[in-house]
Amino acid sequence: MADSRVSSAPRRALILGAAGFLGSHLATDLHGRGWRVTGLVRDLGSPVAVARLAMVPPGVVLVQGDATDRDLIDSLVRDAEVVYVLTGGTEVSETPKDLDRALRGYLGPTMTLLEVMRAQNSTARAVFVGSRLQYGIACQLPVPEHHPLAPISWYANCKTFEDNLARTFHAAQSLDTCRLRVAHPYGPWQRLAQRPFGIVGIFLDLADRGEPIPLYGGGRQILDFVHVRDVTAAMAAAATSDAARGEVFNIGGARPVTLRTMADTVVEVVGPTCVHSVDWPPRRRRVEPGDFWADVTKARRLLGWQPTVGLRAGLADTWLAESAAGSTVSAG
Repeated sequence: MADSRVSSAPRRALILGAAGFLGSHLATDLHGRGWRVTGLVRDLGSPVAVARLAMVPPGVVLVQGDATDRDLIDSLVRDAEVVYVLTGGTEVSETPKDLDRALRGYLGPTMTLLEVMRAQNSTARAVFVGSRLQYGIACQLPVPEHHPLAPISWYANCKTFEDNLARTFHAAQSLDTCRLRVAHPYGPWQRLAQRPFGIVGIFLDLADRGEPIPLYGGGRQILDFVHVRDVTAAMAAAATSDAARGEVFNIGGARPVTLRTMADTVVEVVGPTCVHSVDWPPRRRRVEPGDFWADVTKARRLLGWQPTVGLRAGLADTWLAESAAGSTVSAG
């Protein structure tokens, strides 16, 4: 049931990082809801941006620029009722050689946005999209929002710092912020421009090429996969509900499954290949927190949101879209 405390829906949204997997889907979803959507993209000519944005409706306004450009962000925020922060990368296993530059790249957009909103005394809502990796190794399952944050990877540390900044600016500066911690998102457009996104995208790509799917440690870990359609629905709810102000929400799938089950389902959907067990690479083992599934009770109660797409239906939907797009990518 929808939250009865929903305010009038924002019709002007700004997406920082609109060429990413979640950003491009969000732009498409919000445009379909009748919102006026502006997307900021670092390089509109990059292969990934060209491929992903080709799927975005022409009514979405795309702007090329740097999310740390204060003047640019100032002008874009003035016309927005909600700002989504989807900047930064997704690689979790490597610490960058140039850590200072990488940290500025990840955290600069967040710091710039919050400083601009404070200077403007902005009434826009800023929605920050984080990761299940912020929790680190789970002390309890399912994982609630009040679970301690103990990130292992540098990426998860960046997301946690961003999360804390958003919380602090809400508490100390009265900015309207909301934070989402997303489990394993998957869905169409994961295999565009020779760059599969996420573990599901990599498995689909391997299966499509008839190559064996390797499962670290036999794929025994239990995980939470959430279809991108459910993720963007949660993002829209986080922007429109009065109850979301200053809050944090887990966004997870319909039910947890083992990684082996997910891989077997990919094989069922895509076609003949096989899965096989391999040893954990040391660099992956060091940053893998193990079993995780999110407790989404709070999002269900306050946002009126819940996951609706089951894993098999979601993988079939993903594969149908990938096949229609004619993706021919490699997992490298």
